[in-house]
Amino acid sequence: MINKLMVKLAAATLGLGAMAAPAFASEWRFTVENAGNSKIVRIEAAEVGSNTWRSFAGSTINTGEEITLEWDESTNDTSCVWKLRAVYSDGPSEPEKFNFCEETALVFDN
Repeated sequence: MINKLMVKLAAATLGLGAMAAPAFASEWRFTVENAGNSKIVRIEAAEVGSNTWRSFAGSTINTGEEITLEWDESTNDTSCVWKLRAVYSDGPSEPEKFNFCEETALVFDN
């Protein structure tokens, strides 16, 4: 099954704009909505260029629900751009680039 990820872009309200400097995870939260027909088992992230996926704790999302996630402190010295994907019971969605310095919301629609 091919899962579609739609990214809602929103301007950062912290005045960082498109700055590519390292982010401070404790300041970076974003919402994830499950607009699809299948429960999301977890949300995973990997640095661009890496195939090592990390799971967000507490990222199970029932259909029609939205949750808020926060980047872990281990990402403080990394780029703002990461790959994100939803993992369903039958496998992961296609990864999409997500700039957590600029974007504040994701909608997964499988």
